[in-house]
Amino acid sequence: MAGSIFFEQEVIGSASEAKEIQPARYLATGKVSEFNVNARLKQAFDGDINSASFGLEGIGSSASWVPSGKAAVWVTNWDTERNGSALTYKDGAQYLLANAFLLAYGYGQPHVFSGYYFSNADDGAPGATDDAVPDMTCPSADSSESVNTESSGTWQCTQRWTVIRGMIGFHNAVAGTAVTDWKEYGENVVGFGRGKAGAGVGYLAINNSDTSVTRTFSTSLPAGVYCNVYASGDCSAAVSVKSDGTFEATLPAGSAVAIHVGAERGAWLGGQRTDPADPDWFVSSAAAMVGAQPADHAQMVMDEETVEAIDEANHSAGLSVLVMAGVVLLIVVAGRVRKSLVKPE
Repeated sequence: MAGSIFFEQEVIGSASEAKEIQPARYLATGKVSEFNVNARLKQAFDGDINSASFGLEGIGSSASWVPSGKAAVWVTNWDTERNGSALTYKDGAQYLLANAFLLAYGYGQPHVFSGYYFSNADDGAPGATDDAVPDMTCPSADSSESVNTESSGTWQCTQRWTVIRGMIGFHNAVAGTAVTDWKEYGENVVGFGRGKAGAGVGYLAINNSDTSVTRTFSTSLPAGVYCNVYASGDCSAAVSVKSDGTFEATLPAGSAVAIHVGAERGAWLGGQRTDPADPDWFVSSAAAMVGAQPADHAQMVMDEETVEAIDEANHSAGLSVLVMAGVVLLIVVAGRVRKSLVKPE
């Protein structure tokens, strides 16, 4: 019976603690928390995500960390969000980017923390009494509260945020594939993929800088128009991947592009553009991303490339016909010349 129970163990792994209570001692009985992850994410997104010493690329590579198959990881949890050791909702765009990275990267089993807004570290849950905590309530489309105002004493409902829902879909789509196409595109801008040709291919580009950037990113995705699942839930933001696997996109400050083969325009069944639970600031950020990556423009780019590809194919076919005609003509001429050289008996 015990073998069928899923165990997850919170083991801090501090060097100051006894060796008997280090993470390695608990690997045989289930998942083990890896606190180095949330510390590294905070350090990276507070500085430069491409730093050689504390950047994103090194996450999970240390032999001293919990092995990926056993690691339980998160951006923050109920303790770290209150002690300053991790990014939290109070960090805005950096918090969302860190969650997107963790869901896309593939190290450990990622957790999404959904708590409540607070002004004091000792604040209790919304509506809590001495002996009860009421069920979580989230803003809905038909409620008077159309967006999440981040008011202290209200639930975050993080699991409903547009970015989180989109990145969970990304995480599931690329499950079991390796990290590919990792490339730095300047300070605080990075892109990487998951998987190669075939199913399970995705790509995430992150702009952690405070300015808008326009870059051409190289991916392993097939040509097509892909919804940016980080920016919107209805594919109003999209990019066009060309036949060589590249796409050009403008990323506003503190934003990202997340695309995968399961979210092609016209085939992906998303939802509304943003969710009523999204923080106010993200609604504005989403509008900026949609403005920078309008789906109709991405479709136009793809249509133009398709026309060019057809024209090139027709041109190549025409050249083939001319070459074949030339070969036939040469054969005929050669035959006549040979015939004229044959002496009569």
